[in-house]
Amino acid sequence: TDGLLSGISTEAAKTIDPSAAVSPAANWYFMAASVFVLTVIGAIVTEKIVEPRLGNYKGKKRNDFGEISEAEAKGLKNSIVATCIYVAVLAVFLFWPNSPLRNEDGGIVPSPFLDGIIPITLLFFVVVGSVYGITVGKIKSSRDVPAYMTDSMKDMASYIVLIFAAAQFIAYFNWTNIGTWIAVEGADALKALNLTGLPVVVGFVFLTVVLSLLIFSGSAQWALEAPIFIPLFMLLGYNPGFIQAAYRIADSSTNVITPLNPYMIVILAFMKEYEPKAGLGTIISLMLPYTLAFLGIWIIMLLIFAVFGIPLGPGVYMYL
Repeated sequence: TDGLLSGISTEAAKTIDPSAAVSPAANWYFMAASVFVLTVIGAIVTEKIVEPRLGNYKGKKRNDFGEISEAEAKGLKNSIVATCIYVAVLAVFLFWPNSPLRNEDGGIVPSPFLDGIIPITLLFFVVVGSVYGITVGKIKSSRDVPAYMTDSMKDMASYIVLIFAAAQFIAYFNWTNIGTWIAVEGADALKALNLTGLPVVVGFVFLTVVLSLLIFSGSAQWALEAPIFIPLFMLLGYNPGFIQAAYRIADSSTNVITPLNPYMIVILAFMKEYEPKAGLGTIISLMLPYTLAFLGIWIIMLLIFAVFGIPLGPGVYMYL
């Protein structure tokens, strides 16, 4: 998702600045902080709001995941060791004097390391997954690794097709200069109305919330919004990585309540095993507290990062 959205953001930003680039790590600090904050907020919402509404469970459904085998436990331990070794080797290469992973000034932002974060992450999962597979006996030869990778790519086919369509849309949008025209006119209008600063960003978040209820796919929606709003906000001085984060909190908060979510039926099927009378309304009503709580706390976090000048990712602040 990081690589997907940052790629769309980069193409949109280039309509204003041909040298612009949004790193896949542009929102990593913000998301890292979100892990701890949303864990606490999610637990509070569950304990204080959602669970009390459900009442006592009277069904017969019970989950039995079975015991972890000795081979699986060993595979997990070996995977942890492989993780530590991979991170250590990467750290050595990164912090080595005159490392090719750093920029000409010896810094990390920007650098070949951040530009290549996608293949670095890919290699990490290949190494760790291969170690686990070999330990538990799933991988018996080198031929098994590409076989498993090919099988997993089948699930990515829809995304590849989607990105192809999104790329064509952005290309035609740029070719017609409609995006640039809308961005310039929109920026001028906002300046004339004195709608700048954080209020206009919060307004963008709520606009995205409304659109998210009608367009489920986050990447498809960003492919529609980015060519308009990234140039518009860049003309107002905002960092495209910051606007991307504002988009993500709005889209992520509403995914669980939009009726257009194709996974909603899957969730409902699992829910019916515990509550046969459950319907889409049941899911939405139970998930709405999470949406409101997450959206509210995320907006507050975004404002805190902006006001106190905290980077959302390496070198990404509110303004350019």
